[in-house]
Amino acid sequence: MNYFLIPGNPPAVQFYELWGQEIKAQNSEAKIRVSHYPLLDMMNDANLAMDCIFEEHLDQLKKFIEEVKAPVTIIGHSLGGHFALRLLQVQHLHLDQVILLHPFLKRPSLQGQLILKLAGSVHHLSFLQSGIVKNRKRLEILSDELTFLSDEEILKSFHIARHEALTVGKNEKPIEIHSHLQNKVRVFYSKNDTWCGVEGVKDLIKIVEVTECEEPHGFVTQSKYRMSLYQKIVSR
Repeated sequence: MNYFLIPGNPPAVQFYELWGQEIKAQNSEAKIRVSHYPLLDMMNDANLAMDCIFEEHLDQLKKFIEEVKAPVTIIGHSLGGHFALRLLQVQHLHLDQVILLHPFLKRPSLQGQLILKLAGSVHHLSFLQSGIVKNRKRLEILSDELTFLSDEEILKSFHIARHEALTVGKNEKPIEIHSHLQNKVRVFYSKNDTWCGVEGVKDLIKIVEVTECEEPHGFVTQSKYRMSLYQKIVSR
């Protein structure tokens, strides 16, 4: 199996790399690639910014497909699920499956909206971004997860937050997947998830395989959750 992993935001690549290593320990023949988000310029057009991110993931996917010369399974987590569905539209002939883990596809809960607004507000405040990076050691006391984020990933997170807040975060349209692609899509979600609760998947329940799971949205930070979710992915 060939897995192309698209992180959520913040794009803590190290967690996904760890997951890839754990998967390979169970399946030595698996080939895994973790896609990276670009560090965007201070662009104001959120739709253009999201298109730039998509093109970066698309370029990395094409290179991975060329490398493995076999069908690929995309696993998109949170915001990565949004880009995974976009990739499905243009690369479906080369894809075996698209797995969406707690996908962020529509307007989130009020708590999620507030988080995005606060994170996105830092986008144009370069002095504040620099201060956060400079004082990250103090902030790591509040969250151990920050120790796994590089300085660049912290900056990426602020930039991405603003753009996803103005695009995906405002989306209230029904989620649609072409009928001939629906059998390629599987979704895992948690009922009370801030980003992907019942409201976030109610459209998908009607058209694709959707499974409720106990693993939390931030499953990727803990090995026990990473591997329990992987077992659900492969047990079909």
